[in-house]
Amino acid sequence: METNAASRHPPTLPHWLGWPLRHLPGPPPGVLALLNRVFAPVITRGELEFLRGRVLLLEISDLGLELPLTVLGQHLHAPRGVQTDAHIAGRAYDFLQLAAGRADPDTLFFQRRLRMQGDTELGLAVKNLLAGLDPAELLPGPLYKALQGAAGLAASWAE
Repeated sequence: METNAASRHPPTLPHWLGWPLRHLPGPPPGVLALLNRVFAPVITRGELEFLRGRVLLLEISDLGLELPLTVLGQHLHAPRGVQTDAHIAGRAYDFLQLAAGRADPDTLFFQRRLRMQGDTELGLAVKNLLAGLDPAELLPGPLYKALQGAAGLAASWAE
C-alpha cells in the first residue's frame, strides 16, 4: 500500500500535460481498446450490467481529461455529447494506484481523493466492483508489471 506521505499529499500532474489529449475528438487512442480487453471477462460475467444504458464519467482532474463510459453490446463504449448519470473524479496518481492494486477504492473515496457526484447507486456499484477486482488477475502480466513499476515510482516521488 501507499506511504503516509503519499496519502497525505498525493502528487498532482501539471494540467498542461493533458493539453494534447484534451483536444482529441474522442478518448486517447487505444484507451478504449485497452479497457475493453481488460474488462472483457467482467462484461462477459455480467458484472457491468449496471452500466448498460447509463453513462459514467471518469475524470482525471489534474490533467483535465474526461472519459464517458457505458456498456453497449459486449463492449465498453465512450459516447459523446450525452448526459452522464454519475461522475467519478480524481488525480492521475490515485487512479494509477487503484489500477495497480496499491490502493483500494474505499480508502480513496473516504479520504476524498476520489470524488463521486450524480447517481449514488451507480457510483457505489462502480466502487464495489473495483473493490472486488484483483488487478493481478485481470491485467495481462506485462501491463500489470508496468503499472506496478509506474505506481511505485509515483509513490516514491510523493515521499
